[in-house]
Amino acid sequence: MKRFLLYLTAAFFGTLAALFFLFLLVTAALVGGEATPPVASDSVLDLDLGGFIPEIAPLDPVGALIGQEGLTLRDVTEALRKAAADDRIEVVWLRPEGVSASWAVLSEIRGALDTYRASGKPLIASSGSNGFSEAAYYLASAADSVFTPPEATFELNGFYLTVPFFAGALDKLGVEPEVIRAGSYKSAAETFTNRQFSPENREQYQDLVDGVSTTFRTAIAASRPVTLADLDRIVEAGGLYDARAALAAGLVDGLRYEEAVRDGLRAYTDQDADDELRTVAFEDYAAVTPSEAGLALGDASERIALVYAVGQIMPGESTPDTGSGAILGADTFADALREAVRDETVRAIVVRVDSPGGAATASDAMWHAVREARRHVPVVVSMGGVAASGGYYLAAAADTILADPNTITGSIGVISVLFDATELLNDKLGVTFDAVQTGPAADLGALGQPLGPQERAILERTTEEVYTAFVDRVASGRGLSPDSVRALAGGRVYTGARALQLGLIDGLADLDGALTVAAAMAGLDTDYGLRVLPEEKGFFELLTDGAFVQAALGTVQARRETLHERAFRQQVTLLREAATLHATPQARLLSDVQVR
Repeated sequence: MKRFLLYLTAAFFGTLAALFFLFLLVTAALVGGEATPPVASDSVLDLDLGGFIPEIAPLDPVGALIGQEGLTLRDVTEALRKAAADDRIEVVWLRPEGVSASWAVLSEIRGALDTYRASGKPLIASSGSNGFSEAAYYLASAADSVFTPPEATFELNGFYLTVPFFAGALDKLGVEPEVIRAGSYKSAAETFTNRQFSPENREQYQDLVDGVSTTFRTAIAASRPVTLADLDRIVEAGGLYDARAALAAGLVDGLRYEEAVRDGLRAYTDQDADDELRTVAFEDYAAVTPSEAGLALGDASERIALVYAVGQIMPGESTPDTGSGAILGADTFADALREAVRDETVRAIVVRVDSPGGAATASDAMWHAVREARRHVPVVVSMGGVAASGGYYLAAAADTILADPNTITGSIGVISVLFDATELLNDKLGVTFDAVQTGPAADLGALGQPLGPQERAILERTTEEVYTAFVDRVASGRGLSPDSVRALAGGRVYTGARALQLGLIDGLADLDGALTVAAAMAGLDTDYGLRVLPEEKGFFELLTDGAFVQAALGTVQARRETLHERAFRQQVTLLREAATLHATPQARLLSDVQVR
C-alpha cells in the first residue's frame, strides 16, 4: 500500500509538471515570436553557422511554439542578400566553426558569401578555440580577412569518405542478407554483404572525394595567397593541424582571440570604442523582412512555387526530422505539386531535391506527379547535397535538371533486400515457425526462412521490371536511348559535374540559379513572388501532431549536431527503413555518403 501511494504521488506531480510545462509553451506561443526584432543602425551581422545546416528546418518543439523555427540553407543565403542591401548592416562577421553540411550546401553558401562581398561591404571571418575544419575554412576563405586564436586547431589534411559494413555483425547475429540487385554499381546492399568496398564501389566513391578536393583546392587558391601546388604539398606532407602553421602558410591573416576580432570589427563602424560591439544575431536577422532590409518585394500575382523534396522516400505522408531524419512521403509531395498547379498565381515550379531515394513504388509515384505538373507549368529540379536513386528518379520527369558540381546524383538502379534470420531465431533464440498457406510463394519474405528458388526468381523478375521502368523513365525524360541510359546506370553514382558531362542533368546552378531559370522559362522578370510548399503546420496543428509530441518528449536540436553525430543517426534510420521495406524493390542509397 505504501509503495502504491508513492507511485500515485509521483504520477500526480509528474502530470502536474507536464501540464505546467505545456501551459508555459502555449503562453509563449500566444505572446512570443510575433514582432520583428529591431536592427540598430551601424550594426555588425553575427553570422554564426555552427551546427548542421539543413534544407528544411527540423522539428524543434520549443522553437515552433515560440515562433523561432530552425534555420535553414535558404535562411543563410537570404540573410546575406538582405545584409548586402541593408544600410543598417556595416559588416558581416562570419563564424563557421563547427559547420556541418553537404559540400553542395557549403558551395551554395560560399556563392552567397561571394555575392555579398561583391556589394562592397566587408566580410570578416574568425574561429573560436576549436579552430577551422576544412568545411569551415572553405567558407571562411571567402572573407576579406580570416582570424583564429593562436592555439586553435586548423585542419587541412585532405578528404575521405567512409562507409560502414555490417557483414561481420550480421554473421555474429546469425542473420543472412539476401540481395537482389539490378546494376553492377548498385552498392547500396554492400553495406550488408561486404566487409569492404568492391572495386566498382571504390571507383565511384573515389570520384566523389576527388570532386570535393578539387572544389576546395580551387576555391582556396583563388582566395588566398597560395597555389594549388602549395596545397598539394601541404597535404602530401601530412597536412596542417595548428593555427601557427596556417599563418605561416598564408591561410589566415592573423592569430586573434575573439576580443581582438571584435575590436577589429569596430573599425568598420562608427561605434564608440568604450561601448560593447553592437551586433545582430543571425537567428534574429533571419526574421527581418526583405522590404525592411531595403529589398523590393516580389509581385504576389506572379509567383514561382518552391516545392521541397527532402528525406527518405516512402509511401504516404511526409514527416519532419524529429531527430531520426525526415521522411519524404509520396502523397505529401504529390499534393504539394497539385496545390502549386491549382494556384493561378504560380507560373513555374522549382522542386528542390535532397534525397538518397527510398521505396521504388513511391519514387515512381513522385515521378508521375512531376510529369503531371509539367503539363501545366514549367518544372525545374534543383538538386542539393544528394539526389540519387529515387531522388534522381523523380527528377527525371522535369523540364530542366540543375545541380551543384558536388551533388551526389545518378545511382540509377534497384535492389531488393531480405534478411534471413533463421540461424538467429532457430538456433540462438530457440524460436521456430510453422505456417499454413494457400500458395507456394505466399510466405515470400518471411523472416524465419531463406529464399527458395521460386521466391528468388520472383524477386529477380520484379526487381528487373522496376529497374527497366526506371531506365525507361530516364531515357524518356533525358531524350536518350534506353541502351545509353543502361550504360550510365547500373546504380553508379556521379558528381553533379560528371552528370552534366554525361547528359544526366542540364546545368550547374544553385537554388537561386534554378529559380532564375524557372522565371525565364515562365516569361517572368525578376519581380516575382515565391510560394514555398508543402506549407508548414501552424501551432495548434503541431500540438496534435504525433511527430511533434515525439519531439517534445525528447527535443533534438539538429542544428547543433556534429557531422559524425548526424551521420551515425542517419545510418541507424537507414537501417530501420531498410528493414521496413523488407523484400520490397528499393531505389536508394543505404549509406550516408558524406565526404569529410
